[in-house]
Amino acid sequence: MRISNRFPPLDDELSISYVMRLSFANGFPNETDFLRAFVSTDNGLQHTNDFCLDTKALADKINIMDPIEQLAQTTVIPALWPLLPASMQDRHIRKAFNGCKRFGSDKVNLLTPQLHYCPECMKQDNYLHRIHNVPGIYYCPFHKTILRNFHDNSEVIPLVSYEAQAAYQELFIALLKKWIKADYKASKQALVKRVRDMTSVPIYEYLSDILSEYGIDDYSAARLSSSLNSYMPGVPMHILIMLFGTVFPSADLLMDYLAKVSESCDLEEVSPEEYDLLNRTSFGVIHLRHKACGHSFYTTENSIREGWLCPRCDAQLSDQDFFEQIVAHKGRGEYRIKKGYRGLRYKVALEHSCGQLLEVSASKYLYYGAKCACTHTLLLSDADKQVREAGNFRLLSFSGTDKDATILSEDCGHTFVFHYAKFIRHPCCKACSPRCPDEDMFRKELYDLVGNEYELVGSYTTRLAETMFLHKTCGRTFSMRPSHILTGHRCPCCIRQYRKSEFVEFVDAYTCGRYEVKSFVGKSKALILDKSSGQEMLDERCFIIQELTRPTPSSRYPHEKPPDKPLLLASDRVLAAIQELYPDPDSMITTRGIQVSGLSTKQIGRIMANQLTKLNVLERIGPGTYKYKER
Repeated sequence: MRISNRFPPLDDELSISYVMRLSFANGFPNETDFLRAFVSTDNGLQHTNDFCLDTKALADKINIMDPIEQLAQTTVIPALWPLLPASMQDRHIRKAFNGCKRFGSDKVNLLTPQLHYCPECMKQDNYLHRIHNVPGIYYCPFHKTILRNFHDNSEVIPLVSYEAQAAYQELFIALLKKWIKADYKASKQALVKRVRDMTSVPIYEYLSDILSEYGIDDYSAARLSSSLNSYMPGVPMHILIMLFGTVFPSADLLMDYLAKVSESCDLEEVSPEEYDLLNRTSFGVIHLRHKACGHSFYTTENSIREGWLCPRCDAQLSDQDFFEQIVAHKGRGEYRIKKGYRGLRYKVALEHSCGQLLEVSASKYLYYGAKCACTHTLLLSDADKQVREAGNFRLLSFSGTDKDATILSEDCGHTFVFHYAKFIRHPCCKACSPRCPDEDMFRKELYDLVGNEYELVGSYTTRLAETMFLHKTCGRTFSMRPSHILTGHRCPCCIRQYRKSEFVEFVDAYTCGRYEVKSFVGKSKALILDKSSGQEMLDERCFIIQELTRPTPSSRYPHEKPPDKPLLLASDRVLAAIQELYPDPDSMITTRGIQVSGLSTKQIGRIMANQLTKLNVLERIGPGTYKYKER
């Protein structure tokens, strides 16, 4: 039975929106009932935010366009395809066309976990647009309005301004219309080459500066290097989109650089005697027919090379037999199974042709590129090439990836000895920027943040090892990690978190109106607007307080301090009123006569009883009666 009321998707329409319109046009109350009636699958009928789990069956029923064409025109996959590792690309295609659940293929993360829409576009078109659901897009590119969540109608919290988004959105608007053949590995090589052509600044420092300009300071050069060099990208998709969209303002420029770095990929493992090639797309998805069973299916060239063959025939194999098939293809016959497959999280043992035993979880072998250690052996020339790609460095001596190497930083002229693999993960001059600064460097950082208020009294080893600090204001010592105190954490006895209303007042008064609290995110973060530049920044509230109150200028929140420090905490205002009314340190203090704007006598009494006594400012000597606590 075919669908009676059929029509093609609209321009830039998202897959789930298309299915919803088909459902209503054919008299169904929702897309689930529609799919259950018209699309027959073995894996259960459902529609994710990305696509129908049997895109081929749905396309056959609609009978308007090719399944690949439908996937290309109604999903965000074309835009994100160059940023996905090959294994992730394979899993998305298997999930979309074959509904494959083998070895966790159905557990791949959604590319559009939440649906977004533009209110103005919805008024005009009445459907969901793909561009609004690309990660990192917070504003409609056409109306410049903040997007909304489809399910609860709430506004999306933007991490950047519209002007910042406009700097990187054009690439992905173009990629939605042009599905190109590339994976994350090739795209990353193109990114490195493009940055080298643009500037002499070290690559990851340049990329970190791009994110800093967008108000995202979480990704240092070392962290970006570690994350972007991993097999699976270690940074969120919206961060990758910001980086690639800024470095490559057009799809044509990205394709030019991909052509310079990409190696040709031929379908070597597909034997003409076993399969008929029905179609090969320009972006790596192929349509095959298995001659033995007659089943036709969509897959990727990489899937075939790694042993994911005909889905119908593979379904007849046991997990162990199917795993052996993948090992035979993926390992090119170089591995022999010693301990078989028992589950993705369980270890398998594979003997390599060199005689070494590879023992890793099945998921790491299947999806994360685990190989025998001998395959990672580098020649001196290859190691020197890696070091040069990491920045303006030169390799002087090398004896293995798991040993120390001597490296020259051509920027500063320092020569240092450091573990090779650790340097590649975090490429920077270890003489200029030691990962674990000594005690003198830490004391200077601490003084720049808090002045003389805190003092290091314990022994310092690393930033992660707890040590003792003295809070001179209250006289207490406490144990804390140095890394925590550098990010805004303070004396646990005196720490007071501003209530949201007080925090808003504090930011406005302490910066003379330059910064404004736009919204609160979660329990501890706040989105701050710099009115002078229009830039928005998301940080922990304790870190914001630290940067605004530090005695030295803040690079994150530069501002002019008010002549008098505003007392905005209720407890601070009550204490100031008490000290004005009872200046004698031996005074007997009661709530009578204490007046604080905005607080009742009952509230003042509660603050005295709870907060000021806990802060060891007052000592209770009777009902409603206090005295100053001796220090």
